[in-house]
Amino acid sequence: MQRSSATPISRRACRSGRHEQCLVWVQAAFGEELVFRGFLLTRLELLLGGGVGAALTAVVSQALLFGVGHWYLGARGVTTAGIIGVILGVAYLCDGRNLVPLIGAHGPADSLSLIAIYARIARVT
Repeated sequence: MQRSSATPISRRACRSGRHEQCLVWVQAAFGEELVFRGFLLTRLELLLGGGVGAALTAVVSQALLFGVGHWYLGARGVTTAGIIGVILGVAYLCDGRNLVPLIGAHGPADSLSLIAIYARIARVT
């Protein structure tokens, strides 16, 4: 019996997709939350002297850097990432500086974005 040539390609694509999905969760979800919210937001707040004003300035500053870090997504992607950075920064402060829910939200969001890119629903500019 002759095998279809589609089967090995599908298997390779699945393996590649799982690998990329793992990278998304480890690097983007865990790594970005640890760096931008866990480290940068906290350090900026301390550098600015603490208090509500320092916390708000730190949230906006880390969100701007988070947005610029997504430059490869174009202007819309930078803006969207910046807004998400503000939301995640505020959530971080309001939830007692707990990164677990942020990682839990970030991972699926990036996973959906990756699926949309592969399905050609979205594009990287």
